Amino acid sequence: MGQSDSLDPNKSNDTIREDYPTRLLRQIASAAATAALIFAVDPVTRVSAQEFNMKMANINPVTSPAHEGMVAWEAYIKRHARGRIKTEIFSGGVLGNFTQLVEQTRLGTIEATFTTGGGISNVLPEIQVFDIPYVVRDDRVVEVVQSDPIMLDMMRKEALAKTGMRMIGISGGGGWRSFYTRGGPVKTAADIKGVKIRTVESAMPMEHVRTLGANPAPIPWQELYTAFATRVVDGTMNSVSDVVDMNFHEYLKFGVLDRHTFVYCFWWINEAWWKKLPADLQTVLLNGFYDLQNQANNSSKWREIGLSEKFTKAGGAIHSPTEDEYKTFLPARDSVTKWYVGKYGDRWLTMMTDAIGRAEKAIEEDNQRRKM
Repeated sequence: MGQSDSLDPNKSNDTIREDYPTRLLRQIASAAATAALIFAVDPVTRVSAQEFNMKMANINPVTSPAHEGMVAWEAYIKRHARGRIKTEIFSGGVLGNFTQLVEQTRLGTIEATFTTGGGISNVLPEIQVFDIPYVVRDDRVVEVVQSDPIMLDMMRKEALAKTGMRMIGISGGGGWRSFYTRGGPVKTAADIKGVKIRTVESAMPMEHVRTLGANPAPIPWQELYTAFATRVVDGTMNSVSDVVDMNFHEYLKFGVLDRHTFVYCFWWINEAWWKKLPADLQTVLLNGFYDLQNQANNSSKWREIGLSEKFTKAGGAIHSPTEDEYKTFLPARDSVTKWYVGKYGDRWLTMMTDAIGRAEKAIEEDNQRRKM
């Protein structure tokens, strides 16, 4: 029978003491290598990283409030998803226009996008209720309405049924639309009577313009600069951001802050992808959306200030109407509301006006508490 090394009379005690730790270290190294191999190839044992891809796309330039909101959302996800969601942003319309991005989101080619009301109205026409003019009084009401739970629950349910996408929320992004013209100062609705005003190719804004005595001229966005240059039209109903960003202020020199509609952004997520997310990651996306909302809303307001200054420094004039001057624009509200109800009924209109009423009440109660 052979003897073990520890009992070999030909080996010294020093040799015996050196061999044991050497063998132990070798065993540890071998075990570590085996564990690394297992974790590298076994998808069940491995702690997953970047379990989900989230491609987000929009049509706006990287300087836009909506893009900045998307960046804020991405940053929140990176901080709180712990590497489990890989995000990518595609801006500037590189993946298509509103219609194309909606279709890609529905199919799951991308996971998230946003549209204006007009950008989704071909599949969800009722959403045009947000474009009825002179309904919301100011930014604070807009921002409270954006998070109204009763309204959002109804919208989310109906939007999912009609579009197949989940509406995760609403933000600002485009500011307030007002009238900008080239002919002379605009203070009341009478000052745009007979003026050719560019509108989108939609019956609602055309009705709005006609009610005020102006002439609607639906012109595609990409053709609008040339239309101003050649005097095909002499005015538009856009935000100051639109006017200055597109250099329309080279021709349009007069604005009136009637602030007839606010440009809401509606944010969409692929429903099948959303359902695959575990509950904790769904929570991350929902919590992060508030960063998106705050960034987009605040950026929109700051841009309006800065670009209004740029408009006036370039020789333009912007008039803020008095209460009596503002009232001259209000007949368009009744006319457009009647048109909308005739087309789509009053259910969404009631939903929105109720949300506005709750917002105004909550704001008034808050103001009263702070005055005490």
